[in-house]
Amino acid sequence: MKVRIDEIKVKPGRRSALEHDVEELAFSISEIGLLNPITLTGDYTLVAGLHRLEAVKLLGWTEVECTITGLEGLTAELAELDENFARTNLSPLEIGDLYRRRKDIYEMLYPETKAGTAQAIGMNKAKGNNVDCKLQSTRKSFIEDTASVTGSHPSTIARHIKIATDLTPEAKETLRGAEKPVSSTTLKKISKLDPDQQKKVSALLVSGGIQTVDEYLAKEPPCEPTPEAPQQIPSEHIAAMMGMAYFADDTIAHTNDFLKQEDTFAQMSRENLKDILKMLDAINGSIRALSNVITDCYANS
Repeated sequence: MKVRIDEIKVKPGRRSALEHDVEELAFSISEIGLLNPITLTGDYTLVAGLHRLEAVKLLGWTEVECTITGLEGLTAELAELDENFARTNLSPLEIGDLYRRRKDIYEMLYPETKAGTAQAIGMNKAKGNNVDCKLQSTRKSFIEDTASVTGSHPSTIARHIKIATDLTPEAKETLRGAEKPVSSTTLKKISKLDPDQQKKVSALLVSGGIQTVDEYLAKEPPCEPTPEAPQQIPSEHIAAMMGMAYFADDTIAHTNDFLKQEDTFAQMSRENLKDILKMLDAINGSIRALSNVITDCYANS
């Protein structure tokens, strides 16, 4: 359906369209037309297609083809975020904030996918305990869903989120003013500093007072060591560790049981043994994939 452009609402705080991209898109639309309609909610609030909207405005259109979606609230915001991931000019700082916001929204919409909840369900099922069917979900975890939407590796997503979480809001605000986007490597180094150091090093990097974080650390006089407060381990980390321990114990126990059944396997048909080998290949593939993810996280920690 066509909607008058002056009736379309854009939420305040939405990331602005880039002028160069809008001009390129306007030229393309003038040549071949608008191939993908803009997506709006029922009250004509923009969900996806900001650059297309600005491009047709530039062309002087008064109305534009739109698709009306039933998405509202957090679901609409999730769709909006996913459209942003398709952009190729996002800085590492922007990507981290997008991932972090997407995680917050996804887990508010689907609380059963939270790491702690999912691991608790898995542990109880493995121990033979009854689990409320309402808690169980076949929905992908946040990391799995985001990887499928963005095409990024799970460990890359996890690394961006950790950096975005550890950087202070003040440091982020300063770094957004940098002439060139700050690299992921530099952001990671800054995120490991205490808040006061983050503030200083961010200001120096943006002003040109230093070129690298290492340069700042080399000049910074050594601080008197202060007693560290006992580190509080997040509940989802504890749940993941416990879940992995149960998984390892169960896997080892089941494997040992099957090793005692060599005579049974020896009497099976080739077809049955072939099916079992396929199952073992699938298990090995899943464990290798899990191992690769954890190895990447360890290397980037």
